[in-house]
Amino acid sequence: MKAKKIIATAMVITMALGIMSSCGKKKTEVSEENGKMVITWLGIPWNSAIDPELSYGKKLIEEKFDVEINMINYDVEVYKQKKPTLLASGEIPDIIYEMDPSDVQTDAKQGFIMEMPYDMIKEKCPDIFAELNEEVPDAWLYSRYDGKNYGIPNIGYTGGYNAVSIWRTDWLRNVGIDKVPETIEEMHDALYKFRHNDPDGNGIKDTYGMSGDITNWATTFTDIFGAYGLLPFNWIEQDGEITYGGKDPKIKEVLSMLSEWYKEEIIDPEFITDDVYNSGMTKFKNGGVGFINNGGNETTVDTENANSTISVMKQINPNAEIECALPITGPDGLQGTFSWGKALHVNAFGKHLEDQPEKLEKILEIFEYISEDQEFAVELRRGKLGEHYEFIDASKEYFGGIKLLPPYDKEGDKYGISIGITGASFFSPITIKQETIEKYATEKYINFYAEYKKSELAKTDAFIKPDVLPSAVKYFESLRLKQLTYVADIIRGNKPVDSYDEFLTIWENEGGKDLEAEAKAMAEEKAAIYKAVGLE
Repeated sequence: MKAKKIIATAMVITMALGIMSSCGKKKTEVSEENGKMVITWLGIPWNSAIDPELSYGKKLIEEKFDVEINMINYDVEVYKQKKPTLLASGEIPDIIYEMDPSDVQTDAKQGFIMEMPYDMIKEKCPDIFAELNEEVPDAWLYSRYDGKNYGIPNIGYTGGYNAVSIWRTDWLRNVGIDKVPETIEEMHDALYKFRHNDPDGNGIKDTYGMSGDITNWATTFTDIFGAYGLLPFNWIEQDGEITYGGKDPKIKEVLSMLSEWYKEEIIDPEFITDDVYNSGMTKFKNGGVGFINNGGNETTVDTENANSTISVMKQINPNAEIECALPITGPDGLQGTFSWGKALHVNAFGKHLEDQPEKLEKILEIFEYISEDQEFAVELRRGKLGEHYEFIDASKEYFGGIKLLPPYDKEGDKYGISIGITGASFFSPITIKQETIEKYATEKYINFYAEYKKSELAKTDAFIKPDVLPSAVKYFESLRLKQLTYVADIIRGNKPVDSYDEFLTIWENEGGKDLEAEAKAMAEEKAAIYKAVGLE
């Protein structure tokens, strides 16, 4: 029995050593299938419904570039769990879509991904390189680790605009207000009356002005903080120095005001669990609150769209009326909301490609072609005109909108076919450019952006994403959670406003000082990157 245990233990150790040694192992042979180069592609985990056997984008790239693509297509939760295990096993994909800067840093540190010198990207992907430098050079921070670059950042053009709020205009009219509120004072007046003046006319005190979104720091009272020029959960540049926005003294002023609003029953008590994208929006649609921030888009008030916010609301209440709005203006004329900015994610490449230059060359050729040939990029997302979709009004080729043809109207996800072409998708490692998005946009989309989406009202982090710092994984999530807890407790009256100073002490003692030092170094790093990519 003892001998068996010894043998079993030895086998476990041998297996463990094998896995550890495989982490840094390089695949030096280029895999082929049917005489074609095989590219293993771990894509963005937002398109898990795509069937690799049916994917039109996969087929298009394979035929155009004479390759075979092995899709690794996880959904978001599976991606988070399986990606680290996949890389640690030594089965490192050729293309790895990294969701966060911290992922790039971890994978570079572990030796899973290869360094991508700027000169290589500039030479092999000049269109991508130029677009990044022109649109969002800060995105190079995302692919940076230990003074080197480890991938090609992606761009999310729609992230460069403010969030849009929605008001119940029938409620406004019912409580004697004839226009959508524009100032913080007008907002308070409307929200107060939404709670106390029976805006839905049912004789029951069952409505609130607004809810919140403590579950998601990026949308937590973002329009109200923005009205005071604040980004409480982000790095900001102030007086030429990088500092944490959560240390601004004006935050206590806003928390004091929100605490008063809570006492006045303006804010739904369930704001601590509401999610603006899910439960909060459902509450708005069902008539529980009369205002929601961050919920408006070009389809919000489109009554011709059966799935639009207004269409869903009218099924519940035929008299419901809503209107989108710009961010509220504060006492000093300030307005804006937190925005993720145009930097999106990072395309990284397996370390083994250092020994497979012909495969790396082919991958970069594919990426650059997608960036250069925008009609090809659109076809990757939308399919072929006449086969997968057609224009609703043939006389308005670009601005009339499109409709998917059967069976893609019902099963488009399986084929990777969709109407939308904004943002990233599995085979859009380089996002479709803004001018192309606008070229294919409907008039409603163009008009919505012209009226409600303003780049100057988009307030971004000094580093685009606050967790870009090396020690963010170690400290930042915990600190931000504690900060949100203090914010919620102060608004609900469980703690006095001055208790926010306790959080500032926690910040100093539990990693904040280290993060601030890294933020200062990161600002210097950004200057070095600008110089390296030719911007200074």
